Amino acid sequence: MYKLIIRPLFFLRDAEKAHDVMERMIGWMSRSAIFTYILKLLYQVETVENAYFCGLPIQSMVSLPGGFDKNGNKIAFAHHMGYGMIEVGTVTPLPQVGNDKPRLFRLPKDESLINRMGFNNGGLSMLENNIKKFRKSYPKSKILIFPNIGKNKHTPNESAINDYASAYERLFYLSDGYVVNVSSPNTPGLRKLQDNEFQKKLFERFHEINQRNGWKPKPILIKISPNLRNESAIDFFNFIENEPLASGIVGTNTDNTREGVVFSDNKVVEDIGNGGWSGPSLYDRVIELIKLARDNGFTKEIVAVGGINSSKRALDAVLIGARLVQAYTGLVYEGPGLFKRIQKQLIKVDYLWEK
Repeated sequence: MYKLIIRPLFFLRDAEKAHDVMERMIGWMSRSAIFTYILKLLYQVETVENAYFCGLPIQSMVSLPGGFDKNGNKIAFAHHMGYGMIEVGTVTPLPQVGNDKPRLFRLPKDESLINRMGFNNGGLSMLENNIKKFRKSYPKSKILIFPNIGKNKHTPNESAINDYASAYERLFYLSDGYVVNVSSPNTPGLRKLQDNEFQKKLFERFHEINQRNGWKPKPILIKISPNLRNESAIDFFNFIENEPLASGIVGTNTDNTREGVVFSDNKVVEDIGNGGWSGPSLYDRVIELIKLARDNGFTKEIVAVGGINSSKRALDAVLIGARLVQAYTGLVYEGPGLFKRIQKQLIKVDYLWEK
């Protein structure tokens, strides 16, 4: 139904406008008992009781990535669908409109997207209120909520730690863990924060916040760029492996090259301009980085995201070393049935369902 009816209708509209319409529809359907029942009947994934991620109970091994729900409006939808985790954000301390429109583009021939959104979001206050509303409405929900935290565009890198620390502290009582976004290609200079020296200072600040408040640490994942050179990636994996507060990585963010764009018209791609690209061809680099991490002794959690558009690709990522899988572009082109198919495949992998 999605590919035959829903996707063609959405693809008649501008990509970002279609996303906004979809967001409103999801919100409306999630508040309707009848439509929620229909959504569950069609797309709810099979859940389990004995799975763990970052030491936390998790009901399935599929997750919505950062960027899909920037302000925490779709948590109820993810809950109803049985997803194991949702990244909400990327959230910045202050609201920001993001980059100029148009900033989201489809490349249907490559089943890809190019975006230069620029962390458009309603800020910490909006996200905090939306998570709070969800927690109140669904107190027994098993979905894990991981805010994806970033810095405001006009915050200089020298002060970026303050932005991440602000989000970490303010959302602590509502969150199950965090994803630290230092790898988006659409915020100038952000990828420089993948530097180990910055990461060391950032985790020191997180530790200081925990100590000051008497808090038990929560899982923290770092989202990495696919454009890291292998030697830099290995160095980064070693740092995360040896950082006590770090729980793992999310690999990967979007690609700032166009090497994976094969079938689309070159003029169309050139006219779109800069931005992060995502699509099926990114999968090879995701797999390469997962394998690189495991081959170099990385034992912490890995979330695979990028180019996952089938249950086979999800399974292969898990067999190589990922623990959780995400899809964004894959959902746009395949629809929510993708996650149902993925979970049906992953549920057969016995060692996933261990602490």
